[in-house]
Amino acid sequence: MSKLLEQIERAGKAPPAPLGFGASQRQQKVPALVVVAACEKPTDAVVAAEAGANAVLFLPGKKGTVALPAEAGDKLGTTPWGVVKSDLTSQEAEQLQSQGCDFIVVDADASLAALHDRERGPGRVLRIAADLDEKLTRTLEDLPIDAVLVETPHQPPWTLHHLMLLSAIRLLVGKPFLLGVSGTPSPWEVECLRDIGVDGLVLNADTAKREGLLELRKAVNGLPQRKPRGDRPSPLLPHVQGTMPAPPEEEEEEEESF
Repeated sequence: MSKLLEQIERAGKAPPAPLGFGASQRQQKVPALVVVAACEKPTDAVVAAEAGANAVLFLPGKKGTVALPAEAGDKLGTTPWGVVKSDLTSQEAEQLQSQGCDFIVVDADASLAALHDRERGPGRVLRIAADLDEKLTRTLEDLPIDAVLVETPHQPPWTLHHLMLLSAIRLLVGKPFLLGVSGTPSPWEVECLRDIGVDGLVLNADTAKREGLLELRKAVNGLPQRKPRGDRPSPLLPHVQGTMPAPPEEEEEEEESF
């Protein structure tokens, strides 16, 4: 299974309690969101990994080709990496897998044959626009993909309307949900994105640079505990503190005898 998808699955979940003599030790907090750094050059990928990115996504250069991280050697360490391959073929998928690719971002033009056998191969992430037709968005659940990357023209600072648009898309997508951003959102914006169900942020490292990645990593690590949905007020009923008194029981009327 893709390491990135495993990180998304663990995101925000408390690690299992340790057993034995180490049970009293403080547990390490699991970040609520994954941070993916998108860049063109392998050297920038190494900087992104050192800045705390959970994964690296290689973007096509000016000539439309993707520079694979062979130049970076072992400097990426255990940081998983992926590539953007819009019209992926089965041969390209096999080649990328042999090179250690962990996940592949594709567009709707990707060959169905290239999406076969996802359990052993790299994770498949479908890139969609934020204004994708609702009918098509509803079909994503049963498609042979592992996650969705939403590209939105709106960048931070966001408005409440922007958040509503993203939340509307999230409600229609049952897959892990990644959001592509070119600017670094504020800690409060990161918290709002987490609360509507965003599982990860794909930050363009070419524009945000190392400082932007460090800022985003700090914001994600500092997210407060999410309030359980069961403790939130119902959208249909008013939220009342305490318990409501039980209504008085009606006295049964005695039947008249004739």
